[in-house]
Amino acid sequence: MELKNYQKLRIIAGILLIASAITHLGQLIVVGFEWHDLAAAIIGGLYGVLGILLLLYKENRPLTFIGIIYPFIGGTLGLVRLISIEIAQNGTINWFIVWHLIVDIIVVPSLFLYYISFTGMNGQNQLSFLTIVMFFITALIHILQIYYGINLENIGTTIFGFIYIGIAVLVWTKEESKRVHILAIDIPIIGGIIGLILFFFTYNPFLIFFLIVDILIVYLRIHIYKTYYMKK
Repeated sequence: MELKNYQKLRIIAGILLIASAITHLGQLIVVGFEWHDLAAAIIGGLYGVLGILLLLYKENRPLTFIGIIYPFIGGTLGLVRLISIEIAQNGTINWFIVWHLIVDIIVVPSLFLYYISFTGMNGQNQLSFLTIVMFFITALIHILQIYYGINLENIGTTIFGFIYIGIAVLVWTKEESKRVHILAIDIPIIGGIIGLILFFFTYNPFLIFFLIVDILIVYLRIHIYKTYYMKK
């Protein structure tokens, strides 16, 4: 991708994040000042800051990485709320959430493509970076479960979140280690099995998300290991 093309991805993402920030704040005014709407407004304010920074700074790795992670988490939380509360309990569709989801769906892949473009990653590194992003995203949402209440399940989920962060850091910093690659396969398998067991005994709308991410990570890490490392 040429320079002028991938820089457009950063600009589009920045503009959309600012627009989403405005409507997050608008949601607070239109829907009301309940706690979850106030939280949405705070998230929206951070979207605006992130969007402005993306417009100001080119090819900034930490900023772009945050720009991938943060909207993905916001979009996941919004999707779970839309399905499990707005539709399932209230029987309505919150069009603010729908719009914010559309923005997140555009922003996340745009910034991912932007990141791998300006860093010049090859195919192996692109797949590995994708799994690192997924590790961080699922890790942070695991940790956020403690927000919904302190109990044994949420404490265990939070602990797994910190473990996932540790795995992501290891994969990022020790790319050539076969042991790290095997660990990055084994831990999500264990997490997926535990999540599948919990799925039949407790209600947590995030469990499906965790299971899907675990399956994707395991599949991609096995593909990377078989393709690039088994012959070494």
